[in-house]
Amino acid sequence: MNPSNVLDAKIALAFKALDVSQDDRLSWADFAAIAGQLTTRLHADKKQEAEINEAFQAWWGQFETKTGDELGIDQFISAIRTGMAAGPAFYEQGAGRIVDVITRIADRNGDGIISKEDYLAFYQGSMADESGVLEGYRKLDLNADGSVSAEEFRQAVRQFFTSEGLDTVGDFLLGRPSTQA
Repeated sequence: MNPSNVLDAKIALAFKALDVSQDDRLSWADFAAIAGQLTTRLHADKKQEAEINEAFQAWWGQFETKTGDELGIDQFISAIRTGMAAGPAFYEQGAGRIVDVITRIADRNGDGIISKEDYLAFYQGSMADESGVLEGYRKLDLNADGSVSAEEFRQAVRQFFTSEGLDTVGDFLLGRPSTQA
């Protein structure tokens, strides 16, 4: 699939980052693998590991009930678009829940800041391009102080899944999306 618009291209980037098996299908195994990677990268304890797993299970459950055991890229794009258009609950109970859990765990000192190193840890081992991820971090750092607040990150992820253009800071979380147009 070669997305023809910006939002679809961004959602396709998310699909590729989540497709741990690199088989052009998303399954619970991919989501569980990402949860396990985040647990390791964030040095999560057992309670935090359970929170990460529960958050990924909740997001996967949003797709599983609609599409079965696997999602192709077109199904993923359609499900994200439909869910996000239906209202805030889809995001808050799925991807937003994951964002809340991982930002809280990454913020070890409780200052509400995600360091560049912690931000990179979110994406380490994924298909996301590190230079693109760092570009996204720089864009999120609105005051250019070298760090991103947890709230800025939460807002950016939501923007990533909803903005039709390339005019918000969240549009570059996984690098620069490419389209046919």
